[in-house]
Amino acid sequence: MFFVTPNTYCSNCSNKLTNWDYRYQGRHYCRKCYDRLFSTKKCSKCGHNKKIRKGLSPPICKKCLLQNKPCIRCKKTDYLPGKLTVHGSVCKSCAKYFREYKQCNTCSQFKYHVSNRRINGKKVGQLCCSCYNKIAYCTCNKCHKKRNPFYYDFDQRAYCKQCTQIKNRQCTDCKKNIPAGIGKVCEKCSFRRTLSKRVKFYKPLLSDYFQQHFLDFAEWLVKRRGTNFAATSIKRYFEYFFQLDQFALEIKRFPSYQQILHQFSVKKTRKYLLVTKFLDELEIVKLKPEIKEQYSHLNTIEKYITYFEAETTWHSLINDYYVFLKQKHITLKSLRLALTPAFHLLKNCQYFCFENPTQDILDGYLWGSPGQKSAISGFINFLKQSKGIYLKIDQATTGFMRPKMSKKLLQKKLIDCLRSPKNNTEYNQRLLKLSIEYLHAIAVPTKAYLRVKIKDQSLNINGYHFYIPDEIFKS
Repeated sequence: MFFVTPNTYCSNCSNKLTNWDYRYQGRHYCRKCYDRLFSTKKCSKCGHNKKIRKGLSPPICKKCLLQNKPCIRCKKTDYLPGKLTVHGSVCKSCAKYFREYKQCNTCSQFKYHVSNRRINGKKVGQLCCSCYNKIAYCTCNKCHKKRNPFYYDFDQRAYCKQCTQIKNRQCTDCKKNIPAGIGKVCEKCSFRRTLSKRVKFYKPLLSDYFQQHFLDFAEWLVKRRGTNFAATSIKRYFEYFFQLDQFALEIKRFPSYQQILHQFSVKKTRKYLLVTKFLDELEIVKLKPEIKEQYSHLNTIEKYITYFEAETTWHSLINDYYVFLKQKHITLKSLRLALTPAFHLLKNCQYFCFENPTQDILDGYLWGSPGQKSAISGFINFLKQSKGIYLKIDQATTGFMRPKMSKKLLQKKLIDCLRSPKNNTEYNQRLLKLSIEYLHAIAVPTKAYLRVKIKDQSLNINGYHFYIPDEIFKS
């Protein structure tokens, strides 16, 4: 029998649990269902009389079900039992990954380490670990660590026990005076030690092509961004060095910039921009902006063509339009710019489950992106001449109009939508459309897919910012 968590329902009768919660294989049972579904029987393994689920043949108690069975997550056999799920037993270390996500009262986020907390003997409700630490512990004014306050000065500044009882210590590495609460090593020396350990660990994993360059990059990164940044991010940059090293071993020589772009794409070189700058500064890999721009266009075009699954109408249309544009012998930039509106229009067709573009889909796309009106005309002409699909750009409504529904009806629909939240794209689109129509009195076409950037609690559509309350953003 466990303490009842809020908003928990019986898995058998669906009644809300108030003072009884028996858990068995990931399910919850109330007192009545527990007495009806579990009876006292003799366990076939241990021989003790235990409460065993009816219909279980042979009868085995809950404890014996966990014995001699590996953890379904880490595959350990010798472990302390932590949880019995529908799929099998879980060890105590892995049990936290199978907990139900609960909502924190402070940050309103769903996390697995949310529980009923107490601060100074008083209940404060459901809090996650981070929110609990912020409330329960104060930041020491001297060492800036989150600890229980031991002393307050006249300005109500908190100090921990170590900083109160011991004035200062000397860092064992740099011999500088540091607050006692920090420890024996200052923060800078601590990060330097961490960086040294990580570089020493990663060095043997690289070949002669990039081993010395990786060591030089660690020193260069310290000068460029500081010891703290270098220590915390060296692992992420090592992954890119390792991939470059494997590529060098494959081609049996140091790769050029063009070969790196061909192998990893421009997007990846931008992700690891500091590595790219380091290789360029030491003239290990010489950057060429014209090659970078060329491969950037090629990667974007490839993304457009391979986005849709093969043997679908959308894939056939974007591929045929690409072949049609290539026959015109235009530049890569012009080819990418012509494919972009066609790709987004076909994405709208895919979202609304239309095989071919329709007038409603075109109206919805141009409502959100009226600046693409001239750019998409080439694709519309291609559909008319090659596929027999007739669409009219002039009939597309690109301005803002008032909604046809009354404000009361929009309010009712928005409230109904907020009452039944769902974590999917369809719900998010419906919520955004109703919010714009109700709060700003602007009609949104039914076949419009909102590709908006959320910034400062506002939606950016065609350069216009529409404010949305924080409650809707949280939902």
